[in-house]
Parts: sequence; structure tokens; C-alpha cells
Amino acid sequence: MANQTSKKMPPGWQEKILVVDDKVMITNMLKVTLEGEGTVEVAENGAEALDKINGKYFRLIISDVEMPVMSGIDLYKKAVEKYPSITGRFLFYTALPDPENVSFFEKNRLRYLMKPAHIKDIRTEVRKILKGG
Repeated sequence: MANQTSKKMPPGWQEKILVVDDKVMITNMLKVTLEGEGTVEVAENGAEALDKINGKYFRLIISDVEMPVMSGIDLYKKAVEKYPSITGRFLFYTALPDPENVSFFEKNRLRYLMKPAHIKDIRTEVRKILKGG
């Protein structure tokens, strides 16, 4: 009987995921998509995200690139400056296939998806990062 009860209980630890985008529709879609992968928090721009990163460990940061106040790339640069091991925990999710941004992603071996991405592709990339791959 104890085994049946324990199988129904949720795990005690959930990875923390930070979604950074200035569009509420995108953050809501990602929150629903990532339900079950971890606990999702949201930031509206890079500056707000950096404040959250400074106070808490996030296993994954999914960030838009073009945002007011601070871009996703500036967020990445500032986060890496303070926490060098954070590099592999970023996934960029952008609508602008700007060659300069793509070059930055490739040069730094960063994962990125173009908006709109299929939910299956988002989950696949998220799971790779959460598993450390």
C-alpha cells in the first residue's frame, strides 16, 4: 500500500526554469508547454531576469533576444560574467533570424530556436538542457 501512495506523490525537487520574454502570450505558452518539466518563473526583460538569476539557481533560462530594457544577448553576457558555468543552461527563442545573432549563438555554442517553434522541438531542447546534454 505504501508503494502505491508514494507513486502518486509528486517529486520533492523540481528544476527551476526561467522564461524571459516581453510578450505575455509567449511566456504563457512556454509555461503551459513546460508544465511537468519544472517550476517556471517569468521575467519581462533581461534586467528583470538578471535580478532573478542573482538571487536563485535556474537549471534553464529560455530567453527572447529583442526585448526592452536589456536584450537576451546582453542578459547572457552579464550572467556569464558573474556565473561562468551558466553558459550551457541558456536556450534562446527568437523571431529574428538576424545573422549577427545567429553568428553569436554558433560562436558560443548556444542553443536556439526560431519562433514559432513546434512544441515538440521546444520540449526536446529543454529536456536536453535539463539532462545536462
